[in-house]
Formats: sequence, C-alpha cells, structure tokens
Amino acid sequence: MTHLFVLFPLLVILIIVAIRLYRKHPEETSFYYFRNFFVIWSLCTLAIGVAETTIGTPYAKSMALSFAVPFLYVASAYLIRLPFAMYGRGSTISVILMVFVITAGGLFGATTFVGANKLITTLGPLQGLFEHLSANLTQYRIWSTLAIFVPIGLFFYYEAARSQVFHNRLRSIFVGSGFIVAGVSEYFHIIEKHAAGADIYTVLGFFLVTFGLFYPLWKPQVTATSSQNYPLGK
Repeated sequence: MTHLFVLFPLLVILIIVAIRLYRKHPEETSFYYFRNFFVIWSLCTLAIGVAETTIGTPYAKSMALSFAVPFLYVASAYLIRLPFAMYGRGSTISVILMVFVITAGGLFGATTFVGANKLITTLGPLQGLFEHLSANLTQYRIWSTLAIFVPIGLFFYYEAARSQVFHNRLRSIFVGSGFIVAGVSEYFHIIEKHAAGADIYTVLGFFLVTFGLFYPLWKPQVTATSSQNYPLGK
C-alpha cells in the first residue's frame, strides 16, 4: 500500500515541481532529466501499487514487476545521463551506460516474467542464462540500484562542495542524500518484498529529493528572473 498511497503521491509532487522548474529555467539541464525520471518512475510505482493493493496475489505482483522493472531502469538511465549532460561532455560514454542499464532492466523484467509463468525450461539455449538470473535476481537488482543511485548522490555532494551559493549548496546536499537513501533502501525494499516498513526508506529518500528541489521556491531572491542563484551546483 505504501507504493500507491505514499510513494506515488510524493512522486506526483516531484513531477509537478520538476515541470515547474524546467519551464522557468529551461537552460538548466538537470530539471529536464529530473522531470523524465520522476514521470517514468511514478508510472511504474502506480502499476506496482495497483497490483499489490487491488489484486494482491503473488502472481499479480510478479507480473506487475515484470513490466514495471524494465521501465524503472529506463528512468534510472536518465539519472545516469544527467551528470554528463550538465557538463556537456562524455556523451558517448553516457549512451553506452544507458543502453547497458536499460538492457539489464529488460533482462530482469523478462526473468521475473518467465519465472512467474514457469517458462524457463522452454527457453532452449537461453535457459542457463535465465536460470542464473533467476537465482541471483535479488542481488543483481540491489547492487545495480546502488551502482546507479549512490554515484548520482555523490555527484550532487560534489556539486554542493563546488557551489558558491548557500541555497544551491544546501539543496544539492538534500538531493544527493535523497538518492543515496533511496538507493540503499532498495536492499530492504527487495528483501522484505515491498513491505510497508521497508518501503518507508524509499519514501524518505524521495522526500529528501523533493525537499531539495522545492526548498528555494518560496524565496524571492532565489526564484528571481535571473537563474544564476538557482540551478543545482552553480
């Protein structure tokens, strides 16, 4: 229920904030990637939340995950691209990383699907691959999420360290901390099979991101026409 009634509404708020920020500051690259990340992640959260809350059977949850997980990695690919886009370099490397992450997400979703439908023994030459993924899927999802979210969080710590504007430094710290907490919480999130007590850590992570993005909006000196005192890491 945490997915549908807590995390999804919080992501909707993040979408609204990111859209508003991007409209006011289209020159700030990060807002474009935040917007896309939150939109895709919220749709996946909605699908998982509906399956867990209204249907509730293990099969329904597995089917929801099999379709949602690949798109969670598509959303994560936007995070991977974000630092490269902000600095306008390394586009080839970022594309390679994005393709790798999206492919991994597709394999994870397919593994959940064939496992739920007991199709692994029908896959012929691919049976060994999917048996390996099925046996280690939990660890792959945990470590891949950490490998995406934690470096992004550290990147925003770096942005905070180099910022000369207090508001931007503080909001970068909140955003970075939020992604690190959300990434680390994936361990509890998966191990506890999306129990509400485990999901609360993910909610906390995204709440910190929400606060970090929303923080300066009520301060006139920060939301002035000039964006020099507004974007992350400036």
